[in-house]
Amino acid sequence: MAFYTLIDKTPSVFEAVLEEAGLPDDSVIVMAEKEGAAGGRDTISAAEVKHLYANLYDQWQSHYGKGMAFKAVMAEIGYLGDLADYLSKKGDTRIIIFGHSHDSELDKDSWFVKDRIYAKCGAWCDEEKPRSYIETEKDEKRRLYHVRLMHWKEGKGERIKEESVEL
Repeated sequence: MAFYTLIDKTPSVFEAVLEEAGLPDDSVIVMAEKEGAAGGRDTISAAEVKHLYANLYDQWQSHYGKGMAFKAVMAEIGYLGDLADYLSKKGDTRIIIFGHSHDSELDKDSWFVKDRIYAKCGAWCDEEKPRSYIETEKDEKRRLYHVRLMHWKEGKGERIKEESVEL
């Protein structure tokens, strides 16, 4: 697979995916069914997608500033802790669980956000990494909410790490 950096910014992530899949620019991408579209489906060419996302980093930088553009790149490569902090600070949410990410993680932060738990469940499609998932439990008696990082081994769940916050 070709490796692209932000420094050269010419190719997009989408272009790297096309290259890895061996698909040409004239490949047609079928979108969800749409009323009035030919054959009931809306389509777009790979070349059109490449054009739309060619300057994505620059677009983010001009709209959100350099700091947020950098954070977006960090989130894209798997570092989502800042986003979890942002979501926690924005509302009253103290438990943030993200889905599909190839690395699992469970982190409790009380430095930037009071009692924030951030969890990534990992994925089951990478043969090199353990199958992982997040388990939650509300403990009314002790007034706690538990979040557990679990690995699936030999047909059963194994607790790797657990964090809790008060209800």
